[in-house]
Amino acid sequence: MRHLILAAYAALAATGFAGLASLAFLYARTRRPLVALIAAVEASLLAGLALTLAAFYLRNVASYEGPGGGTVMTPLGIASLVLQASIYLFVFLSLGRLEPGSGAFRALRAAARSLALANVLVPAAYLFLAADALFREAPIPPDSLGSFGYLLTGGAVAMAGLAFLLARLGDEPPSVRLLARGLGLCCLAFVPLTVAEALLAASGSWPYKPLSLDFLFYLGMNAVSCASLAASLSRDRSPAFAPPTAEAASALGLTEREQAMAELIGRGLSNKEIAAELGISPATVRTHIYNLYRKAGARSRVELLNILSRR
Repeated sequence: MRHLILAAYAALAATGFAGLASLAFLYARTRRPLVALIAAVEASLLAGLALTLAAFYLRNVASYEGPGGGTVMTPLGIASLVLQASIYLFVFLSLGRLEPGSGAFRALRAAARSLALANVLVPAAYLFLAADALFREAPIPPDSLGSFGYLLTGGAVAMAGLAFLLARLGDEPPSVRLLARGLGLCCLAFVPLTVAEALLAASGSWPYKPLSLDFLFYLGMNAVSCASLAASLSRDRSPAFAPPTAEAASALGLTEREQAMAELIGRGLSNKEIAAELGISPATVRTHIYNLYRKAGARSRVELLNILSRR
């Protein structure tokens, strides 16, 4: 059973890396702050998963308990509390990037941010109390909030999900809208999973600990991240690099056609797609790209775009 659980963690981590890489590429294409903050949530979740895996391996495979029987004040425990707080801090900041919209939505967003902030303060407060008890050589208080902890977490995620679903995202590209809506749906699905997890914890009938039903939420989030990148690659045509500035164009002596060519290259279009966009032949496109390389002193598209973006 222990090795089966380790295999499940490895599969979860693989999807986590895929989701995080997708969000990194999506941010490179869109440069949207909301994507960066959601990527930070993803990174914190992945790091938390790695910590849980490490703790499970040490205690159940390597038979290592650590000082004090593996209390929360071990390095793994401290890191786990910090990551727990960071996840909700980034959720709090992500909600702040949503447009206020109507009065009802502003109230919803404020409630979601308040609950997210509470989930930041609770682990921070517990870490302070545990450190104080350890300093005084007193018993470290229990780190479980019981049913209240499930309610606080479930409420924060549910409200955040509603906010992502109902937010006005008209200024965002389609891929970012897909990311926000998909994340909202995953957050709402988290609520029944949390209820089921609480019931299983109370009954003691879940034999696969520390695997959690909440990991299904994590899988869904990773799937949404990958789907958002796929949508960006197929539909957005959002530039991965900013178009050349007037100063850069003037310094390099670029013609208007060459500036347009550089912008289309930055959007990731192939020679054939550029030809169709501008109504010229692929041979003419190759000539313009050669001239761009020569004027910028570049040997590849990436080098060309880096030179144009640095000027």
